[in-house]
Amino acid sequence: MANLTETNRWEAGIYQLETSDPVMGGPNGIDNRAPRELANRTLWLKTELAKAVAQIGANKTEAAQAYALKTGQITAGAGLTGGGTLAANRTISLGQPADLTETSESVAVSDTHSHKLPRASSTARGIVRVANTLTGTATDDALSAAMGKKLADEKLGNSGDQTITDGTLTVGRANTWNKIIMPSGRGNWILETNPTAAENVADSIRFNFKFEEPGKKIKALRFHAIGTDGETVAYQSWVMAKAAATAAVKADAKRLTDEDLNSITFPGIYGQRLNVNATAERNYPTKKAGSLLSMPSAYNSDTDIASHQIYIPFDADEIWRRGKDYSGNWTAWAKITVSPAELTAAVESSVPSGAVMHFAMQSAPTGWLKADGSAVSRTQYPALFAAIGTTFGVGDGRTTFNLPDLRGEFVRGWDDGRAIDPGRAFGSAQGDAIRNITGSIDTGGNGGHQLFDEATATGALAISQRRWKAWTSDTQDGRNNPAAFDFDASRVVPTAAENRPRNIALLACIKI
Repeated sequence: MANLTETNRWEAGIYQLETSDPVMGGPNGIDNRAPRELANRTLWLKTELAKAVAQIGANKTEAAQAYALKTGQITAGAGLTGGGTLAANRTISLGQPADLTETSESVAVSDTHSHKLPRASSTARGIVRVANTLTGTATDDALSAAMGKKLADEKLGNSGDQTITDGTLTVGRANTWNKIIMPSGRGNWILETNPTAAENVADSIRFNFKFEEPGKKIKALRFHAIGTDGETVAYQSWVMAKAAATAAVKADAKRLTDEDLNSITFPGIYGQRLNVNATAERNYPTKKAGSLLSMPSAYNSDTDIASHQIYIPFDADEIWRRGKDYSGNWTAWAKITVSPAELTAAVESSVPSGAVMHFAMQSAPTGWLKADGSAVSRTQYPALFAAIGTTFGVGDGRTTFNLPDLRGEFVRGWDDGRAIDPGRAFGSAQGDAIRNITGSIDTGGNGGHQLFDEATATGALAISQRRWKAWTSDTQDGRNNPAAFDFDASRVVPTAAENRPRNIALLACIKI
């Protein structure tokens, strides 16, 4: 068995045996081709390596060694600086690192590098941003030393005396009544404020103090809504002193002289003796002396204790009143009584001239005339004349006119185009009438030319005996048989010389 022959060359590729290749040995056999090509490469590598070792060996010249150093390179990696050929000493240094920020990423480039810094959170360590405020809401910021000192200086403790210097304490919740709870004895004093407080919400700007003891009824001091001008909470001695001082000042003001009634804002009864002082310029309701009653009302203020006034003139059946409105201005005087004369005038004016009414009396009341057809003066009763004119008669044609004559008459509504009573003029009279009554008699067919076979009568008809005759020539054997009849409505209904319904006689009058 012989060895393969090796050749010193670099084979470009190594043959791959195929399944279709035949089995063939020998120097040029297909089975030895791939091993031979590998052996050729091995010999070439061995030869080249021997050359390199020979060139850098200790027995080589300095020129050969310098060439080797000049052509060899050392290169700085990522993040490093330096390097070069081996002909001189070379230094490899760490590159200048990049500044770290909260957005830095881990990276290494040709001459620098940086690292990613993790953000701190409630569950992980890392860098944080310093917040110089006490109002922030971030969950990954740290409080600055300045804000820490401010918090320490201004915070209130949970026990012991606390002091707030040049600051405001805000407590409670805006949407609940309870704001401050103060333990006291067996219960708590509680300050509560209205959670709906707003100027445009009625009766909402108010607060209460209450004492609550478990199992006991709540005791409360309730402060009612504060007005737009504010309120003064007074204690008893202050009120008494204020009232006494005001009373002393007002003691001599009960008798009115030339005061403006707008200035009378203290409760009491005042009197004006002179008509000349009661002027409109001084806001009197009438130019007459009289009495003034000044009273408190809903729109009092700290200075105007009385804001309601009543004035009564000394010689008139009148009462006047006025008050202040919510803006603090006096309203106009209003008369709240009616005198008998005014009442009469009002009643009379409520019925227009020319109206007709019936009265259960024999004389016309004041303001009325009997509707009897009389001629009355046109100048004495101008309103009545303007209302009815000469519809019921011209009078004398110059100075008088006639009233309607309703004595013994029924009044019927004017047809005015309805066609129930056509052709009637307004104000015209009409005589009596009834609907026509008609009837008929059948002579029948009995012998002897009798009108009726047997005498019977009902209703308005009656048998007449003016031509009464007894018959003897028939089978009736002389029975009475009628020869005529009479008609008389009074046999069944009341009758008179006129047509009328049931009625009662009253006095018809006309308004002047």
